Amino acid sequence: MIVEIDGSTRACSFCLGGKVYRSLLADTYLSTDADARMSVLNIPGISVHISAEQAERLADAGVKDKRNVLAMEK
Repeated sequence: MIVEIDGSTRACSFCLGGKVYRSLLADTYLSTDADARMSVLNIPGISVHISAEQAERLADAGVKDKRNVLAMEK
């Protein structure tokens, strides 16, 4: 799954199961799934696992980063 970042509208989007999910970056945050040792993208209505690279891109774009990096390193 690829997360697209639109800098002009300050939004991100992705397609999952044929449905497009879209959210403003301000309404989006990153968290950690400690069991899966993965980053999670949380937008209103859905949370999905994403790669570390995608999480870094989103954090750089301004998404609030609430990840617990230590939980992913265990």
